[in-house]
Amino acid sequence: MIDPQSNGTVGFHLFFEPEGGLKKELSEIIEKLAKEYDGPVFTPHVTLLARIPSDSESAPVPLEAIIEKSQSLAKSLSPFTLTLGRTSTENAYFKALYLHIKEQTEMRVLHAQALEHFFMDDEAPYLPHLSLLYGKYPQEQKEVTIESLVLPTEHSFVVKSLYLYQTEGEVHDWKLIQEFPFGE
Repeated sequence: MIDPQSNGTVGFHLFFEPEGGLKKELSEIIEKLAKEYDGPVFTPHVTLLARIPSDSESAPVPLEAIIEKSQSLAKSLSPFTLTLGRTSTENAYFKALYLHIKEQTEMRVLHAQALEHFFMDDEAPYLPHLSLLYGKYPQEQKEVTIESLVLPTEHSFVVKSLYLYQTEGEVHDWKLIQEFPFGE
């Protein structure tokens, strides 16, 4: 079972990342909030699949196999557009403050495809979003922050690659393994 209050994670994650000016703008917001809240800095991303296990009860899964499956999944995808939506907060470490993704149905289809590709089941309901702040903070403080921010809601970006990260431990331990352009 996933502990929504935990600041650590396991395995590997597949992300979609914005590019160009929007990535820069989101990175600046994330850095500003991290400084203000004394929280971690991370690359702006939308998680497609979380906690891909690097080992199972029966045998370890070599990194090469995870890379091959990620590349195979990326080959099956074509570029598409995601749009940032309304702001939300939760009492969960990785969803302290985030923007919804408007293409919920499309993202849920892609998520189901990724689950099937990696022979995984969901532990929690999938909510496509782009986090701006990680951590555990009072709701009132987050609400004041939202009112003071100018956020890029309604901004869209084209997704052309899948990013594989090793996500063992806390955010500062995360490591980009490889980017997989779609169709290649």
